[in-house]
Amino acid sequence: MDKIVLRTLLSTLLAILILVSALACLLCLAFPSTMMEMTYQLGMDGESIKYAMRSYDRSGSVEYVAFATETAIGADMDNRVEECGLQLIADDEFAEYCIRRNENLDTTKITYEQYVYGQVSVAQYRLDKKPDALDTAFAGVGNTFPQNNAVVGLLITAITAEDGAMVADIKTRMQALQDSVTDTVQATYLADAIALCDNV
Repeated sequence: MDKIVLRTLLSTLLAILILVSALACLLCLAFPSTMMEMTYQLGMDGESIKYAMRSYDRSGSVEYVAFATETAIGADMDNRVEECGLQLIADDEFAEYCIRRNENLDTTKITYEQYVYGQVSVAQYRLDKKPDALDTAFAGVGNTFPQNNAVVGLLITAITAEDGAMVADIKTRMQALQDSVTDTVQATYLADAIALCDNV
């Protein structure tokens, strides 16, 4: 009699376990955005990024790839910062999304666009993808040189690392920008950044 009760109990527990596992799998597959939030709240950044990108792939909504990028930045996951950040930058809605985000930022200090470009370029630098880091940072400024831009972020990172070769490469690219930057304030900021290179 005890064996029958034990078998029934074990069968019931196994059935419950299978049901819970099935429901968890269904939740993961059907509601990745819910799983994104749940895993983020639990501090499971890697899983949260995965579900955010799955939500992005399904919906195409820029908010998901932005969430993944920002989570990766906060968790110092350079590979994921590069991967998600480049997808964010390439998204057709990125420029419009930056405008919305800038409404809640002190853009005299930094814009959301420069923040993203800067974080991606620095992540690439730390991954030893220096040519990519240069290209990303300078793509972020185009023919302008706003305050606290991606190039300056990369430059400070290279100076801190005492990477003279990288500093020289950044300086060369900044010098090539001088004729394009017509705004007086930006031109002065660019000249100051170039002068900073000489102290390395």
